[in-house]
Amino acid sequence: MATVGHDDPNALFAGENFTRDKIEEMAKKENIVLKEAKSKEVAEQSQRVKKAKEALDETSCQSKASFARRAEEQRKRAEQVEHDMEEVEKRRLIHKIKMYIHHFPGCVERISLPGPKSSLAEVYECYSQIKEERNASSSVQNIANYFGYGFTALETIVGDGNRLTSLPPGLRPNLKGIGTLFRTGKFPELNDIMLELDIEYPWLGSSSLMMRTIHALTQVIVKVHMANTNPIAARMFNMMEQPAADISDLEKQLDENTDVTETKK
Repeated sequence: MATVGHDDPNALFAGENFTRDKIEEMAKKENIVLKEAKSKEVAEQSQRVKKAKEALDETSCQSKASFARRAEEQRKRAEQVEHDMEEVEKRRLIHKIKMYIHHFPGCVERISLPGPKSSLAEVYECYSQIKEERNASSSVQNIANYFGYGFTALETIVGDGNRLTSLPPGLRPNLKGIGTLFRTGKFPELNDIMLELDIEYPWLGSSSLMMRTIHALTQVIVKVHMANTNPIAARMFNMMEQPAADISDLEKQLDENTDVTETKK
């Protein structure tokens, strides 16, 4: 049997072919192993991504649930605060309504009063109606005052008519005393007119609390002024000014009283 020497080129070529086949086979096996490893890695990575996504979704759901729970709690607290504020406002209005009923029972005769379970809107509606009744309680008198003010202003401006120099003497109206005549009831034909004005235009004679306060204070000031400047008005109003006593008069009166007491002794 002949041995193959190292110097035989065929033997070297045969060895080379054998090495290439082995290399190709190993490369194929390695590629298969790499593909399997890559597929396994991809699968593991996909699994990790899936788990991470599931965890993220779970966390997101928990966050959404927590957020929804906090929002619901805040809504309930806001509703409770609003309810408490409504109750406080309702108690305040009911107290005012009771005071109006106590002091002005006539202003609630045509108004349906709220019950214990009435809402804030119903209580406020009743309170508004009571205020409207109070504002309109002296509406006819207010309209009469407007007429009186108008007649007084007309009397002041026109007077006996001599100021209207642009008119011929025969056409100059003499309106002296028209304001006094109206205030003393000398024009009864205007009473029905004022009542009808109050019916058709209720806002005309209605006056708010502030306007009624101003009007009352004005009347007080005018009455005191008239009482201090006109003796007839003073007797009529019984509001004559009472001057303060001088200190010298008091000392003199004290000395006189002392002398009388010593004489009696």
